[in-house]
Amino acid sequence: MKAYDAHYRLTSPSQQIQSCVFDAVRSTVPTMNLDAAFASKNDIAVSVHNQLMKCMSDYGYEISSTLITEFSPDDKVKWSMNEIYACKRLKEATVEKAEAEKIRLMKNAEGEAEGRYLSGLGTARQRKALAQSFQISLDDFEDELDISFEDVRNVLLLRWVH
Repeated sequence: MKAYDAHYRLTSPSQQIQSCVFDAVRSTVPTMNLDAAFASKNDIAVSVHNQLMKCMSDYGYEISSTLITEFSPDDKVKWSMNEIYACKRLKEATVEKAEAEKIRLMKNAEGEAEGRYLSGLGTARQRKALAQSFQISLDDFEDELDISFEDVRNVLLLRWVH
C-alpha cells in the first residue's frame, strides 16, 4: 500500500517535501536567535525530520533521516553579524588595553613608592650617622677640654646659628 500511495497519491513528491521542509524550518528557526540556530543544526534537523515524517507518511513515504548541511542567512544578516562580532572584539581589545594601562600605572606607582621608602631609609640612616658622629665629637670635646656637655652644645649651636 505504501508504494501505491507514494506513486499515485502525490504528483510532485519533491515539491511536497521541499514545502514541508520550509514549513518545518520556518516554525523552528524563529524561536531561536541566530547564534543558537547556527549552534543547533542537529535540533533543527530533528524538528524537520519529525515534521517530515508527519507530512509524508500519509503519502507512503518514510523519512529515514534529515541532514542540514548549510545554513545561510540573508547577506544583510551576515554583514550585521560580522559587524557585531567586530564590535565585540574591539570592545574586548579596549578593555584589555585599559587593563594593561592600569597595571602599568600601578607598577609605576609601586616603584615610585618603593623608591621614596628607600630614600627615606637612606635619609634616616644618614641622620643617625650624623647624630652618632655629633655625639662622638661632643664626647671628645668633654674629654679633651674638660668642659661640660651644655657648654659644648651651646658653642656648636651658636656656630650653626651664625
